[in-house]
Amino acid sequence: MAISRRTFLKISGGIFASLPIISSLANNPFLSNAFAAELPLAKPGDGMAKNLKYCDDADKAIKAKTSTCVERKDKARADQYCRNCQLFQKAHGEGKDEVGKCLIMPQNFVRGGGWCMSWVKKP
Repeated sequence: MAISRRTFLKISGGIFASLPIISSLANNPFLSNAFAAELPLAKPGDGMAKNLKYCDDADKAIKAKTSTCVERKDKARADQYCRNCQLFQKAHGEGKDEVGKCLIMPQNFVRGGGWCMSWVKKP
């Protein structure tokens, strides 16, 4: 079956005109969050979390005498949490139950009440 030149140009033009719409759908944060729901929580002793000295409960680390989060005990860092870090992107939850992605540990979720050595103040 032969396609006429006019039909070919109409189909090509339609596809070309729809590319920006398809691109915007692919970058839509509401659609991309559906895939993020399957990420596991970071564990303090695993891989990158261990290297960054991540602790999933920063307040508990201050009260504990032995902790993986020893650097967090400094009074200057008392108000540092993942939830108020520039690298944190909230996914769901509120307060202590808040969970999100860290740009440094993209393969895991981190707790909003956690902390690590890469904490950066939000502007």
